[in-house]
Amino acid sequence: MKNTYISLYLPEFTKKGKKEKYLSIAFGQGEESLYKKLKAISTSEIKEIINIHNYNSLLSLAKAAYLKPTLYVKQLLNQHLNSNKKQSAIVSSSNKYDKWIKLIEKDHPGSRKYLSLLNYLKTERREKSS
Repeated sequence: MKNTYISLYLPEFTKKGKKEKYLSIAFGQGEESLYKKLKAISTSEIKEIINIHNYNSLLSLAKAAYLKPTLYVKQLLNQHLNSNKKQSAIVSSSNKYDKWIKLIEKDHPGSRKYLSLLNYLKTERREKSS
């Protein structure tokens, strides 16, 4: 297998504001199964699995583990996906509205831009469950 990549977007917060940061994670020989599992899920779901939502946190955690950020992410993904606990919880989520509400609330807390979408999703969830 030639090297394949998955890009993970993580916002980076600096004194000048928020920047976009893309992390390219390479998968080589022997990592085909991990790559296939990750290709089947979204970037938001990957961030939920590793429980890291910004680049600053990733750098701190990777540094504490004496690993490069990409290797740290791969290590976390291996641990969580091989245990199947979080993967099955995310993939088999019965209520798609709950999943999106949780992601918006976590990634964009208090953002006016997303409040109307959030209210719409909560309304839809209530109507569908009635």
